Amino acid sequence: MGYCSHTQKKTGRRLSVSPIEIFGTETKKKQLRKIHNSSIRRNAFENESLAQTRFHQNENIVFLGSSGVRKRHLATSIGISAAKKRISTYFIKCHDLITQLKKANIENRLEDSFTKYKLLIIDELGYLPIDKEDSKLLFQLIDRRYEKRSTIITTNINFSSWGDIFKDPVLANAILDRVFAHVVQITGKSYRLKDYYSEDK
Repeated sequence: MGYCSHTQKKTGRRLSVSPIEIFGTETKKKQLRKIHNSSIRRNAFENESLAQTRFHQNENIVFLGSSGVRKRHLATSIGISAAKKRISTYFIKCHDLITQLKKANIENRLEDSFTKYKLLIIDELGYLPIDKEDSKLLFQLIDRRYEKRSTIITTNINFSSWGDIFKDPVLANAILDRVFAHVVQITGKSYRLKDYYSEDK
């Protein structure tokens, strides 16, 4: 990410981005696309799966897949592409986001937290447990951004298990309903362990 200007913060990266449309979708219809991680090149801008990606107002994306299949790689590539258009973007891990939301809530500034960014990338949702009170804070953020800003989420948890993540199936469904616009399910083995897999053959 060295070729685009950004400001490094404590737990996230702010880039100078806009909401997106991915895979040429012109409507709000929920879409599921499956890709194999072997098709993701090191330079994701050349990837055929992202060739049709373009900016569109107020759309959300969920990258779903097991650990190491390059969900973050794709999300970051979209963020960089957007940043080059000088539209505000923020990248943050889910655990760090919740920590900041809790602090903002204590300081009575929750309404303003992370709502100004036109693209918010939330990485690793579900990797660490989220208690019910923290889930409510995350829901409030997602709800404030819904149809006003774009959000990208990366997760390794199938949607059927989101109730377990948020400790509340009703709240999980409410969050899912607001982010489930475009889903990219990535299959394949861990890219980070590819050399070990090769040695086992």
